[in-house]
Amino acid sequence: MLLRMLWQSEDLESVRPKTVSSIAGWVGSAFLFGIFVHSIWPYAHLLSSAVMVILALALIVVWRAKRFSWLWILAVCSAFCWMGMWRFETAFKPYGFVPFTVSGLAQTYTSTSAKSGLFFIVAQARSGMTQRISDTFPKDQAVLLNAVLTGDDRLSKPVHAQFQRAGLMHIVAVSGFKVTLIAACIIPLLLGCGLSRRYSFCIFTLVLFVMVLFIGTHASAARAAFMIWLYELAPLVGRGVRASRLLLVAAVVLCAFQPWLLLFDVSFALSFLGMWGLLTWTSWMREQLPKWVSDPWRSLLAVTFGATFATLPYTAWVFHQITIWSMVSGVLGALLVPWLMAFGWLCVLFPQIPFAPGIVSYLLQAMYVMSAWPDQIGWGCWMNVNVSWLSMLAGYVALAWAWRIVHMRTVLKKVST
Repeated sequence: MLLRMLWQSEDLESVRPKTVSSIAGWVGSAFLFGIFVHSIWPYAHLLSSAVMVILALALIVVWRAKRFSWLWILAVCSAFCWMGMWRFETAFKPYGFVPFTVSGLAQTYTSTSAKSGLFFIVAQARSGMTQRISDTFPKDQAVLLNAVLTGDDRLSKPVHAQFQRAGLMHIVAVSGFKVTLIAACIIPLLLGCGLSRRYSFCIFTLVLFVMVLFIGTHASAARAAFMIWLYELAPLVGRGVRASRLLLVAAVVLCAFQPWLLLFDVSFALSFLGMWGLLTWTSWMREQLPKWVSDPWRSLLAVTFGATFATLPYTAWVFHQITIWSMVSGVLGALLVPWLMAFGWLCVLFPQIPFAPGIVSYLLQAMYVMSAWPDQIGWGCWMNVNVSWLSMLAGYVALAWAWRIVHMRTVLKKVST
Protein backbone atom coordinates (compact mmCIF):
# COMPACT_ATOMS: atom_id res chain seq x y z
CA MET A 1 0.00 0.00 0.00
CA LEU A 2 2.84 2.37 0.86
CA LEU A 3 4.60 1.67 -2.42
CA ARG A 4 1.34 2.17 -4.35
CA MET A 5 0.74 5.50 -2.61
CA LEU A 6 4.26 6.65 -3.35
CA TRP A 7 4.11 5.55 -6.97
CA GLN A 8 0.81 7.31 -7.62
CA SER A 9 2.12 10.50 -6.05
CA GLU A 10 3.05 13.31 -8.42
CA ASP A 11 6.28 13.72 -6.45
CA LEU A 12 7.72 10.66 -8.16
CA GLU A 13 7.35 12.02 -11.66
CA SER A 14 11.00 13.08 -11.66
CA VAL A 15 12.26 9.55 -11.01
CA ARG A 16 10.32 7.90 -13.84
CA PRO A 17 10.80 5.86 -16.00
CA LYS A 18 11.72 3.89 -12.89
CA THR A 19 9.06 1.25 -12.43
CA VAL A 20 7.47 -0.14 -9.32
CA SER A 21 9.48 -3.33 -9.81
CA SER A 22 12.76 -1.38 -9.80
CA ILE A 23 11.74 0.40 -6.59
CA ALA A 24 10.75 -2.99 -5.15
CA GLY A 25 14.26 -4.20 -5.97
CA TRP A 26 15.73 -1.33 -3.99
CA VAL A 27 13.52 -1.91 -0.95
CA GLY A 28 14.17 -5.66 -1.06
CA SER A 29 17.89 -5.00 -1.12
CA ALA A 30 17.46 -2.53 1.77
CA PHE A 31 15.64 -5.21 3.78
CA LEU A 32 18.48 -7.70 3.23
CA PHE A 33 21.03 -5.01 4.05
CA GLY A 34 19.30 -4.41 7.38
CA ILE A 35 19.54 -8.12 8.18
CA PHE A 36 23.19 -8.12 7.14
CA VAL A 37 24.00 -5.16 9.39
CA HIS A 38 22.34 -6.77 12.38
CA SER A 39 24.05 -10.10 11.61
CA ILE A 40 27.54 -8.61 11.91
CA TRP A 41 26.74 -6.11 14.67
CA PRO A 42 25.08 -7.57 17.79
CA TYR A 43 24.08 -4.10 19.03
CA ALA A 44 22.38 -3.07 15.81
CA HIS A 45 19.14 -2.33 17.72
CA LEU A 46 20.85 0.93 18.72
CA LEU A 47 21.37 1.67 15.05
CA SER A 48 17.76 0.77 14.28
CA SER A 49 16.59 3.54 16.61
CA ALA A 50 18.82 5.99 14.75
CA VAL A 51 17.37 4.79 11.43
CA MET A 52 13.86 5.44 12.74
CA VAL A 53 14.86 9.01 13.61
CA ILE A 54 16.38 9.52 10.15
CA LEU A 55 13.25 8.05 8.59
CA ALA A 56 10.99 10.42 10.50
CA LEU A 57 13.13 13.42 9.54
CA ALA A 58 13.19 12.37 5.89
CA LEU A 59 9.40 12.02 5.78
CA ILE A 60 9.01 15.49 7.35
CA VAL A 61 11.42 17.02 4.83
CA VAL A 62 9.64 15.33 1.92
CA TRP A 63 6.27 16.48 3.16
CA ARG A 64 7.49 20.04 3.46
CA ALA A 65 9.55 20.10 0.24
CA LYS A 66 7.77 17.90 -2.29
CA ARG A 67 10.12 18.72 -5.13
CA PHE A 68 12.81 16.45 -3.62
CA SER A 69 10.98 13.29 -4.72
CA TRP A 70 14.09 11.12 -4.45
CA LEU A 71 13.75 11.41 -0.68
CA TRP A 72 10.63 9.26 -0.88
CA ILE A 73 12.75 6.36 -2.11
CA LEU A 74 15.34 7.08 0.57
CA ALA A 75 12.63 7.07 3.23
CA VAL A 76 11.08 3.81 2.03
CA CYS A 77 14.50 2.11 1.79
CA SER A 78 15.33 3.33 5.30
CA ALA A 79 12.06 1.86 6.56
CA PHE A 80 12.76 -1.53 4.99
CA CYS A 81 16.34 -1.45 6.29
CA TRP A 82 14.98 -0.91 9.78
CA MET A 83 12.47 -3.75 9.22
CA GLY A 84 15.34 -6.07 8.34
CA MET A 85 17.20 -5.22 11.55
CA TRP A 86 13.98 -5.54 13.56
CA ARG A 87 13.24 -8.94 12.00
CA PHE A 88 16.66 -10.31 12.86
CA GLU A 89 16.34 -9.03 16.41
CA THR A 90 12.92 -10.63 16.99
CA ALA A 91 13.34 -13.90 15.07
CA PHE A 92 14.12 -17.18 16.77
CA LYS A 93 17.71 -18.27 16.24
CA PRO A 94 18.78 -21.91 16.90
CA TYR A 95 21.96 -20.89 18.69
CA GLY A 96 24.50 -18.10 18.87
CA PHE A 97 26.35 -17.20 15.71
CA VAL A 98 29.79 -15.65 15.28
CA PRO A 99 30.18 -13.51 12.12
CA PHE A 100 33.02 -14.28 9.68
CA THR A 101 33.98 -17.56 11.37
CA VAL A 102 33.40 -21.03 9.94
CA SER A 103 32.64 -22.42 13.40
CA GLY A 104 29.84 -19.88 13.76
CA LEU A 105 27.89 -21.14 10.75
CA ALA A 106 24.77 -23.30 10.92
CA GLN A 107 25.88 -26.47 9.16
CA THR A 108 23.60 -29.02 10.83
CA TYR A 109 19.96 -29.57 9.99
CA THR A 110 17.08 -31.52 11.42
CA SER A 111 14.20 -32.83 9.37
CA THR A 112 10.79 -31.32 9.85
CA SER A 113 8.73 -33.53 12.17
CA ALA A 114 5.41 -33.42 13.91
CA LYS A 115 3.09 -35.86 15.63
CA SER A 116 -0.11 -34.94 13.80
CA GLY A 117 -1.51 -33.48 10.62
CA LEU A 118 0.21 -33.21 7.26
CA PHE A 119 3.70 -33.34 8.78
CA PHE A 120 2.96 -36.73 10.32
CA ILE A 121 1.62 -38.12 7.02
CA VAL A 122 4.68 -36.90 5.15
CA ALA A 123 7.00 -38.34 7.81
CA GLN A 124 5.25 -41.71 7.61
CA ALA A 125 5.51 -41.76 3.82
CA ARG A 126 9.19 -40.85 4.03
CA SER A 127 9.82 -43.64 6.54
CA GLY A 128 7.96 -46.20 4.40
CA MET A 129 9.92 -45.16 1.32
CA THR A 130 13.23 -45.49 3.17
CA GLN A 131 12.29 -48.97 4.37
CA ARG A 132 11.24 -50.12 0.89
CA ILE A 133 14.55 -48.93 -0.58
CA SER A 134 16.47 -50.70 2.20
CA ASP A 135 14.62 -53.93 1.43
CA THR A 136 15.35 -53.70 -2.31
CA PHE A 137 19.02 -52.69 -2.51
CA PRO A 138 22.26 -53.50 -0.67
CA LYS A 139 23.07 -51.26 2.27
CA ASP A 140 25.59 -48.97 0.54
CA GLN A 141 23.35 -48.50 -2.50
CA ALA A 142 20.22 -48.00 -0.37
CA VAL A 143 21.91 -45.25 1.66
CA LEU A 144 23.01 -43.43 -1.51
CA LEU A 145 19.59 -43.76 -3.18
CA ASN A 146 17.87 -42.40 -0.07
CA ALA A 147 20.25 -39.44 -0.14
CA VAL A 148 19.53 -38.78 -3.82
CA LEU A 149 15.74 -39.03 -3.52
CA THR A 150 15.13 -37.45 -0.11
CA GLY A 151 18.37 -35.73 0.90
CA ASP A 152 18.68 -38.08 3.90
CA ASP A 153 22.46 -38.10 4.04
CA ARG A 154 23.46 -41.11 6.15
CA LEU A 155 26.64 -41.89 4.28
CA SER A 156 29.57 -42.94 6.40
CA LYS A 157 32.18 -40.27 7.10
CA PRO A 158 34.78 -41.72 4.66
CA VAL A 159 32.20 -42.01 1.87
CA HIS A 160 30.83 -38.56 2.65
CA ALA A 161 34.34 -37.07 2.44
CA GLN A 162 34.91 -38.99 -0.80
CA PHE A 163 31.81 -37.48 -2.41
CA GLN A 164 32.84 -34.04 -1.14
CA ARG A 165 36.30 -34.32 -2.72
CA ALA A 166 34.66 -35.34 -6.01
CA GLY A 167 32.30 -32.36 -5.97
CA LEU A 168 29.19 -34.55 -5.80
CA MET A 169 27.63 -33.18 -2.62
CA HIS A 170 24.86 -31.47 -4.58
CA ILE A 171 23.73 -34.96 -5.57
CA VAL A 172 23.62 -36.60 -2.14
CA ALA A 173 22.34 -33.50 -0.29
CA VAL A 174 19.11 -31.58 -0.67
CA SER A 175 19.78 -29.21 -3.56
CA GLY A 176 17.86 -26.85 -5.74
CA PHE A 177 18.98 -28.86 -8.77
CA LYS A 178 16.93 -31.89 -7.77
CA VAL A 179 13.92 -29.83 -6.74
CA THR A 180 13.99 -28.04 -10.11
CA LEU A 181 14.18 -31.34 -11.98
CA ILE A 182 11.04 -32.64 -10.27
CA ALA A 183 9.10 -29.38 -10.37
CA ALA A 184 9.85 -28.77 -14.05
CA CYS A 185 8.07 -32.02 -14.96
CA ILE A 186 4.85 -31.36 -13.03
CA ILE A 187 3.26 -28.54 -15.08
CA PRO A 188 3.85 -30.19 -18.50
CA LEU A 189 2.47 -33.46 -17.12
CA LEU A 190 -0.69 -31.77 -15.81
CA LEU A 191 -1.19 -29.80 -19.01
CA GLY A 192 -0.77 -33.00 -20.98
CA CYS A 193 -3.64 -34.51 -18.97
CA GLY A 194 -5.96 -31.82 -20.35
CA LEU A 195 -6.13 -29.53 -17.32
CA SER A 196 -6.17 -25.77 -17.75
CA ARG A 197 -3.12 -23.78 -16.76
CA ARG A 198 -4.93 -22.29 -13.76
CA TYR A 199 -5.97 -25.67 -12.34
CA SER A 200 -2.56 -27.10 -13.19
CA PHE A 201 -0.93 -24.29 -11.23
CA CYS A 202 -3.12 -24.98 -8.16
CA ILE A 203 -2.21 -28.67 -8.19
CA PHE A 204 1.43 -27.76 -8.87
CA THR A 205 1.45 -25.48 -5.81
CA LEU A 206 0.13 -28.28 -3.56
CA VAL A 207 2.56 -30.86 -4.94
CA LEU A 208 5.47 -28.44 -4.58
CA PHE A 209 4.56 -27.72 -0.96
CA VAL A 210 4.32 -31.41 -0.06
CA MET A 211 7.56 -32.14 -1.93
CA VAL A 212 9.49 -29.53 0.07
CA LEU A 213 8.07 -30.97 3.31
CA PHE A 214 9.02 -34.46 2.15
CA ILE A 215 12.66 -33.72 1.43
CA GLY A 216 13.05 -31.24 4.31
CA THR A 217 12.71 -27.47 4.44
CA HIS A 218 16.33 -26.74 3.59
CA ALA A 219 17.24 -23.32 2.25
CA SER A 220 18.35 -24.63 -1.15
CA ALA A 221 15.15 -26.62 -1.65
CA ALA A 222 12.96 -23.74 -0.49
CA ARG A 223 14.81 -21.30 -2.77
CA ALA A 224 14.42 -23.49 -5.85
CA ALA A 225 10.78 -24.31 -5.09
CA PHE A 226 9.84 -20.68 -4.50
CA MET A 227 11.62 -19.46 -7.63
CA ILE A 228 9.98 -22.02 -9.89
CA TRP A 229 6.61 -21.29 -8.25
CA LEU A 230 7.04 -17.58 -9.05
CA TYR A 231 8.13 -18.52 -12.57
CA GLU A 232 4.88 -20.43 -13.15
CA LEU A 233 2.80 -17.73 -11.44
CA ALA A 234 4.11 -14.86 -13.57
CA PRO A 235 2.18 -15.73 -16.80
CA LEU A 236 -1.07 -16.14 -14.84
CA VAL A 237 -0.86 -12.59 -13.46
CA GLY A 238 0.44 -11.08 -16.69
CA ARG A 239 3.98 -10.34 -15.53
CA GLY A 240 7.28 -10.94 -17.24
CA VAL A 241 9.90 -13.26 -15.80
CA ARG A 242 13.34 -11.99 -14.81
CA ALA A 243 15.56 -14.55 -13.11
CA SER A 244 17.60 -12.03 -11.12
CA ARG A 245 14.43 -10.49 -9.70
CA LEU A 246 13.06 -13.94 -8.77
CA LEU A 247 16.33 -14.61 -6.95
CA LEU A 248 16.00 -11.38 -4.98
CA VAL A 249 12.36 -12.07 -4.09
CA ALA A 250 13.23 -15.59 -2.95
CA ALA A 251 16.03 -14.24 -0.73
CA VAL A 252 13.74 -11.62 0.84
CA VAL A 253 10.96 -14.13 1.55
CA LEU A 254 13.27 -16.77 3.03
CA CYS A 255 15.10 -14.24 5.17
CA ALA A 256 11.80 -12.80 6.37
CA PHE A 257 11.07 -16.20 7.93
CA GLN A 258 14.62 -17.06 9.02
CA PRO A 259 16.85 -13.96 8.84
CA TRP A 260 19.90 -15.80 10.15
CA LEU A 261 20.03 -17.67 6.81
CA LEU A 262 21.58 -14.67 5.06
CA LEU A 263 24.99 -14.84 6.72
CA PHE A 264 25.11 -18.06 8.71
CA ASP A 265 23.63 -20.84 6.58
CA VAL A 266 25.92 -22.80 4.26
CA SER A 267 23.11 -24.29 2.18
CA PHE A 268 21.53 -20.86 1.63
CA ALA A 269 24.84 -19.29 0.58
CA LEU A 270 25.82 -22.09 -1.81
CA SER A 271 22.36 -22.17 -3.36
CA PHE A 272 22.23 -18.45 -4.07
CA LEU A 273 25.86 -18.16 -5.10
CA GLY A 274 25.42 -21.06 -7.51
CA MET A 275 22.31 -19.44 -8.98
CA TRP A 276 24.17 -16.14 -9.28
CA GLY A 277 26.89 -17.95 -11.21
CA LEU A 278 24.32 -19.44 -13.57
CA LEU A 279 22.76 -16.03 -14.25
CA THR A 280 26.04 -14.22 -14.84
CA TRP A 281 28.64 -16.58 -16.30
CA THR A 282 26.68 -19.24 -18.21
CA SER A 283 26.08 -17.27 -21.43
CA TRP A 284 29.71 -16.10 -21.56
CA MET A 285 30.93 -19.64 -20.96
CA ARG A 286 28.80 -20.92 -23.85
CA GLU A 287 30.45 -18.42 -26.20
CA GLN A 288 33.98 -19.36 -25.10
CA LEU A 289 33.61 -23.09 -25.65
CA PRO A 290 34.88 -24.49 -28.98
CA LYS A 291 32.34 -24.65 -31.80
CA TRP A 292 32.63 -28.42 -32.07
CA VAL A 293 31.10 -28.76 -28.56
CA SER A 294 27.37 -29.03 -29.21
CA ASP A 295 24.34 -29.27 -26.93
CA PRO A 296 23.57 -30.74 -24.47
CA TRP A 297 27.28 -30.87 -23.59
CA ARG A 298 27.74 -27.19 -24.33
CA SER A 299 24.95 -26.14 -21.97
CA LEU A 300 26.01 -28.59 -19.27
CA LEU A 301 29.61 -27.40 -19.35
CA ALA A 302 28.59 -23.72 -19.26
CA VAL A 303 26.20 -24.24 -16.34
CA THR A 304 28.72 -26.33 -14.40
CA PHE A 305 31.56 -23.85 -14.92
CA GLY A 306 29.37 -20.90 -13.94
CA ALA A 307 28.15 -22.51 -10.72
CA THR A 308 31.65 -23.75 -9.84
CA PHE A 309 33.30 -20.36 -10.27
CA ALA A 310 30.61 -18.63 -8.20
CA THR A 311 30.86 -21.06 -5.27
CA LEU A 312 34.62 -21.73 -5.31
CA PRO A 313 35.74 -18.98 -2.87
CA TYR A 314 32.97 -19.82 -0.40
CA THR A 315 33.59 -23.59 -0.43
CA ALA A 316 37.31 -22.98 -0.01
CA TRP A 317 36.58 -20.90 3.10
CA VAL A 318 33.95 -23.19 4.64
CA PHE A 319 35.34 -26.64 3.82
CA HIS A 320 39.06 -25.73 3.53
CA GLN A 321 39.07 -27.56 0.23
CA ILE A 322 39.49 -26.71 -3.44
CA THR A 323 38.46 -29.30 -6.02
CA ILE A 324 38.28 -29.02 -9.78
CA TRP A 325 36.56 -32.39 -10.03
CA SER A 326 33.21 -30.67 -9.56
CA MET A 327 33.51 -29.44 -13.16
CA VAL A 328 33.74 -33.03 -14.41
CA SER A 329 31.43 -34.73 -11.95
CA GLY A 330 28.90 -31.90 -12.25
CA VAL A 331 28.46 -32.55 -15.96
CA LEU A 332 28.28 -36.33 -15.64
CA GLY A 333 26.10 -36.10 -12.54
CA ALA A 334 23.65 -33.81 -14.33
CA LEU A 335 23.26 -36.52 -16.97
CA LEU A 336 22.91 -39.42 -14.54
CA VAL A 337 20.82 -37.91 -11.74
CA PRO A 338 17.59 -37.41 -13.74
CA TRP A 339 17.62 -41.06 -14.80
CA LEU A 340 18.55 -42.19 -11.30
CA MET A 341 15.70 -40.21 -9.77
CA ALA A 342 13.20 -41.37 -12.39
CA PHE A 343 13.98 -45.09 -12.06
CA GLY A 344 14.44 -44.72 -8.29
CA TRP A 345 10.89 -43.41 -7.93
CA LEU A 346 9.68 -46.23 -10.18
CA CYS A 347 11.26 -48.72 -7.79
CA VAL A 348 9.49 -47.07 -4.85
CA LEU A 349 6.05 -46.54 -6.39
CA PHE A 350 5.92 -49.62 -8.65
CA PRO A 351 8.18 -52.30 -7.14
CA GLN A 352 6.71 -54.94 -9.48
CA ILE A 353 8.58 -53.49 -12.48
CA PRO A 354 11.38 -56.01 -13.05
CA PHE A 355 14.01 -53.96 -14.88
CA ALA A 356 14.01 -50.78 -12.74
CA PRO A 357 16.09 -52.07 -9.78
CA GLY A 358 18.83 -53.31 -12.11
CA ILE A 359 19.12 -49.94 -13.86
CA VAL A 360 19.17 -48.10 -10.53
CA SER A 361 21.88 -50.42 -9.23
CA TYR A 362 24.12 -49.70 -12.25
CA LEU A 363 23.59 -45.94 -11.90
CA LEU A 364 24.43 -46.05 -8.18
CA GLN A 365 27.61 -47.99 -8.91
CA ALA A 366 28.54 -45.33 -11.48
CA MET A 367 28.11 -42.67 -8.79
CA TYR A 368 30.46 -44.53 -6.44
CA VAL A 369 33.01 -44.94 -9.25
CA MET A 370 32.88 -41.19 -10.01
CA SER A 371 33.34 -40.32 -6.34
CA ALA A 372 36.53 -42.42 -6.19
CA TRP A 373 38.27 -40.69 -9.11
CA PRO A 374 40.10 -37.99 -7.07
CA ASP A 375 41.58 -40.59 -4.72
CA GLN A 376 42.56 -42.93 -7.55
CA ILE A 377 44.19 -40.23 -9.68
CA GLY A 378 45.63 -38.31 -6.72
CA TRP A 379 45.32 -34.89 -8.30
CA GLY A 380 42.71 -32.16 -8.67
CA CYS A 381 41.66 -31.85 -5.03
CA TRP A 382 43.57 -29.83 -2.45
CA MET A 383 42.72 -30.35 1.21
CA ASN A 384 43.45 -28.26 4.32
CA VAL A 385 43.46 -25.01 2.37
CA ASN A 386 43.63 -22.07 4.75
CA VAL A 387 41.36 -19.35 3.33
CA SER A 388 40.34 -16.40 5.51
CA TRP A 389 37.05 -14.59 5.11
CA LEU A 390 38.98 -11.57 3.79
CA SER A 391 40.46 -13.75 1.05
CA MET A 392 37.00 -15.09 0.28
CA LEU A 393 35.65 -11.54 0.03
CA ALA A 394 38.56 -10.53 -2.20
CA GLY A 395 37.75 -13.49 -4.44
CA TYR A 396 34.18 -12.31 -4.94
CA VAL A 397 35.31 -8.74 -5.54
CA ALA A 398 37.61 -10.09 -8.26
CA LEU A 399 34.76 -12.16 -9.74
CA ALA A 400 32.44 -9.15 -9.76
CA TRP A 401 35.14 -6.99 -11.35
CA ALA A 402 35.83 -9.63 -14.01
CA TRP A 403 32.13 -9.98 -14.70
CA ARG A 404 31.76 -6.23 -15.15
CA ILE A 405 34.56 -6.21 -17.72
CA VAL A 406 33.05 -9.17 -19.57
CA HIS A 407 29.58 -7.63 -19.48
CA MET A 408 30.80 -4.27 -20.80
CA ARG A 409 32.68 -5.96 -23.65
CA THR A 410 29.57 -7.95 -24.53
CA VAL A 411 27.45 -4.79 -24.58
CA LEU A 412 30.00 -2.93 -26.74
CA LYS A 413 30.18 -5.87 -29.13
CA LYS A 414 26.39 -5.88 -29.54
CA VAL A 415 26.31 -2.11 -30.08
CA SER A 416 29.09 -2.22 -32.67
CA THR A 417 27.33 -4.95 -34.64
